[in-house]
Amino acid sequence: MQQTPKAIGAKVSVSKTGGQILTDWLVTGEGLGSDQSHTLVFGLGDATTVEKVHIQYADGSEQTLASPQINTTLFVEEVIEIREEEITTDE
Repeated sequence: MQQTPKAIGAKVSVSKTGGQILTDWLVTGEGLGSDQSHTLVFGLGDATTVEKVHIQYADGSEQTLASPQINTTLFVEEVIEIREEEITTDE
């Protein structure tokens, strides 16, 4: 699978202390002639901490942020694996 622009289709799960998990998906194209802001907002109620934020991208790759601060905006970029391979030539 290929990556999607701006992580469209990503599933984001926020694990609150105590075991409750909040989940949302990053989508686009909802509404007539409009686009989404690519921002997900999670209401934590009276929670004072979050155990982790887990992101599963549409291409199957995953990313986890451990113990993020609450009442903040997290800017997340998808991690892309970069490999270097030696090029050999047959002489």
